[in-house]
Amino acid sequence: MKYRTCVSIGEKNPKKVKSILKKALSKSDYAEIRFDFLKKSDIPFVLENIKKELSKCVCTLRPKAEGG
Repeated sequence: MKYRTCVSIGEKNPKKVKSILKKALSKSDYAEIRFDFLKKSDIPFVLENIKKELSKCVCTLRPKAEGG
């Protein structure tokens, strides 16, 4: 059985998400991008900026009750 790994990314600066994502995907199979660390208005920018890597991403927006 082959195991796969997923790295969680919680970045507040939308311009840094892509570079951090590239580093994460160089060492892991998948990445979780935590949108709850960003401002709502920054989410469309980040999605557009990482659209080529989205097939290897899980995007989450956790409510405050769940640690977001």
